Amino acid sequence: MKICKFENLSDGAKTRYLANLGGSSFQQRVEAAEDYGVIPTKDQYLSGLMDRCVAVRLAWAQREDITPSDSEYELGLQDGDYIIKEAWAEREDIEPNDKQYAMGLMDKSAWVREAWAKREDLTPTLDQLADGLNDVSLSVRKIWMRRKPRLEKHLGSVDEILARKEYVEVLSEDELHDDNFESDPTAEDESIDESIDEINDDEFEDSELI
Repeated sequence: MKICKFENLSDGAKTRYLANLGGSSFQQRVEAAEDYGVIPTKDQYLSGLMDRCVAVRLAWAQREDITPSDSEYELGLQDGDYIIKEAWAEREDIEPNDKQYAMGLMDKSAWVREAWAKREDLTPTLDQLADGLNDVSLSVRKIWMRRKPRLEKHLGSVDEILARKEYVEVLSEDELHDDNFESDPTAEDESIDESIDEINDDEFEDSELI
């Protein structure tokens, strides 16, 4: 695939790209975001990250060929939709700073916290590990329990910190390794099915998304 900066496109190609980029239909704007043959300008990229449609913001968040600035990255980490925050958490090509990592581990959505817990390329502090082991979400606790032995080799024992916390629930070995054993969705994630349906619904209007 030939890759070209927007500034170097022919006049005709620029016109076609801009038509999709600023299209009234979110499908047009998704098409522009998924055009890996074009490297957008900084303003075009930022505009995509702030689009009113979740599907468009998601498409831009998944562009691993573009490295966001710290401010652009944090914009995604603080998005109003958990799907976008989860997509940014899964970007292993980006190494978050301590503040950004902590922000993800403390997110109100269990789906987002789970995505960050799975980032084995990142090492938490002992306090963060303890918080993960004490998470209200069972799925998040299971991930940290599986990572605990290896992490403790580098960080030391987390038991003293856990002893000061009211542990949510002790998992048996069978529960820990049973991927079908899950907790109920947390209250803040009740909109998950609705959000996915919105992204996949071709008739869904942009105006219905914040």
